[in-house]
Amino acid sequence: MRRREVLACLPAAALQFPLAHPAVVSIIPGAMGPDEVRQNVAYLEASIPDAFWSDLKSEGLIHANAPVPGAEGAARAAALTGVVGARDGVGARLGWSRAPTACAARW
Repeated sequence: MRRREVLACLPAAALQFPLAHPAVVSIIPGAMGPDEVRQNVAYLEASIPDAFWSDLKSEGLIHANAPVPGAEGAARAAALTGVVGARDGVGARLGWSRAPTACAARW
């Protein structure tokens, strides 16, 4: 697995991974100010390629049967975190510009 690419995706993956599990209904990311709130929204809206999750499973970093975000997970994340803005463009509606994450470009 490519260390640099994993590090680029890690913050977004850390916020999105728990939302893929059916028992999880919310997450509470900490933020010390408006900039961190904006960054968390961007991480939740980030597109993480399926290959990232496959690589984590094949390396044994997450359980082979663990639910992971994907097409279905993205829809669930949007439904569960709509208040915060995951994948539904809340940041854009609030006038925040969003820089693309390095994750999608690297995988």
